[in-house]
Amino acid sequence: MLLFAFTPDGFSPALAFLSIVVTVEIIIRTARNPVSLHENISTQFHGEFLFYIFSYVILLYPYHLALFGAIDLSQQSKFRYSFPEMSNKAIIASTIFFVGFDIGTSSVFRARDMPRLGQFQPAPILSTMLLFLQVVSIIVFLGLGGDRWIFGSYSRLDQVSSATVNQFFFLATLLTMMAFASFIAGFKLRCNNSFSWVSAGVGAIWILAVFLIGDRNSLFLILISIITSLSLFYIRVRITSLAILATIAFTAYSGFEVARKSEDKSISGMISEIFDPNNQTSIADSSLANTTTSTRAAFYYVPDTIGYSYGQLTTNAILGIVPKLRSLVVKSNAGPTRSAEILTDAILGKNTSWGLGTSILADLYMDLGIFYVLFASYVLGCVWAWIRFRLASAPNDHDAIVLFVVATAFFAELARYGIAFVIRPIVWTYFILSLSRFISRFLHKV
Repeated sequence: MLLFAFTPDGFSPALAFLSIVVTVEIIIRTARNPVSLHENISTQFHGEFLFYIFSYVILLYPYHLALFGAIDLSQQSKFRYSFPEMSNKAIIASTIFFVGFDIGTSSVFRARDMPRLGQFQPAPILSTMLLFLQVVSIIVFLGLGGDRWIFGSYSRLDQVSSATVNQFFFLATLLTMMAFASFIAGFKLRCNNSFSWVSAGVGAIWILAVFLIGDRNSLFLILISIITSLSLFYIRVRITSLAILATIAFTAYSGFEVARKSEDKSISGMISEIFDPNNQTSIADSSLANTTTSTRAAFYYVPDTIGYSYGQLTTNAILGIVPKLRSLVVKSNAGPTRSAEILTDAILGKNTSWGLGTSILADLYMDLGIFYVLFASYVLGCVWAWIRFRLASAPNDHDAIVLFVVATAFFAELARYGIAFVIRPIVWTYFILSLSRFISRFLHKV
């Protein structure tokens, strides 16, 4: 903490090298601790390891490239200014974030003895409930204008500004993730029924819709949940497999940026655009680099130009769990309610036609400072440890499997979002699973 407060502006090779030592040790230790629910099947494809890999790429990889002279931090992003003087603070804060999360994952949940509990079938009504909610959310999404997202040109700003449509888009995506997790686990637990099959079919249609919309992050969430489910029961995902998957993912991620703006909305046309070598850029030059730069901008503007939010960002994230609650509690003239909006106004101005994202590091720091980065990352680590411990203690518990799969996907992409990104889906998933059991018990009594 003292090092963060008194570090000079600029880029220190010594700090960059120290961050390599710390983060690589954490990643290697995590890689040596795979998830294994059944004999002969173990996987490194889980939330903790994926979280570290993507966080490393977003938060630290550019500085390690700069350490070896591979890139110039002052020319890293598409912005007019890339805030290179904040590099040391970004390196230290990122390392603190890694350490905090690591301490959290090593918390009391990981340390407990793990009794192997029996098999827990899903609630009898769950597959019917998931299918009903999937169909309703997709119909409402299309009815509110979502069809224009599918067949029109991609605009993330339009998605964010269309709050109600975006809520149903998110719900359909989350339900699809749950449906696939439940369906794949159902083969192992022998609990699938006709509704499970139809729900998975609707999920496949939604994957196609998300692909045509061009929302690569939502598409990756679904694909991660499918691969995670398969890796728990049927396929081994080791480091070599992960390296191959990561290469394909980052290649597709870069190509998607061009493909989603193409007028050719055919599947073959978009796939050709995605993997066209002319549309490929390095990680350091891709839109991921903008996230690294906006993170440095957070340290540049806060608290000297823009004050801390003093808990407002986290409060807004918690309020956002319940749809429309945040808009009822937070005054409409209260100004930006998300760190991405604050950074967009600061870097691009209030009248810009496009918006910036944020990072989990920027989001936490802008809320309550560097101490909160350590505390919140520790809490996030504890949350993951609880989810992993819950599954490890009951490897045949259907609900624990679904929650683990959903959490893996959202933790994997958390580095590029604020804390709300992971809070809401985990709570919603837990609520839907619990509600299905409550309704099933009620109907059984009746």
